[in-house]
Parts: sequence; C-alpha cells; structure tokens
Amino acid sequence: MASDYSVAQEAFLRKVGEKIRSLRIERGLAQEAMAHVIKMDRSYYGPVERGEKNLSILKIKAIADELGVSAAELLDIEDAGSL
Repeated sequence: MASDYSVAQEAFLRKVGEKIRSLRIERGLAQEAMAHVIKMDRSYYGPVERGEKNLSILKIKAIADELGVSAAELLDIEDAGSL
C-alpha cells in the first residue's frame, strides 16, 4: 500500500482491520450487512478490513458497537510496533 504512513502505522491499520474482520465473522455478519448497519458504503468497508483505510473515531465507535466490543478493545492490538 503506497501511503504517507510509516511501516508501523500500516501494520497497525492491518491488524485493526484483521481484528474487525475476525469479530465480524465470529458474529456471522456479512461485509455488506455490516457496512449497511454502520452506514458505510461496502466499497469502503472492504478496504477497512484489509487495513487500507484510516477510520474516523466515530466509525471506530460504530463498528465496535455493532460488534459488541468497546472501541478500546477493538484497538487493543499487540505487537503493532512503534507508531
């Protein structure tokens, strides 16, 4: 991914995206359904799960709420490196 982010920042985005995907799948939600509920276009939501998008705080909160976790838990990523 070509971006202005550092390697560590890109790794953090990927790990958050992976966590979102994992929690969504555990809850049996399709990407399209998840995107609809949180009022996000599905074409934007897919890249979120791949760690290609940097989310706003309010979207993080909406995702966390829908997944039944706190925003802090959603962002609690081990080994993300120094940002």
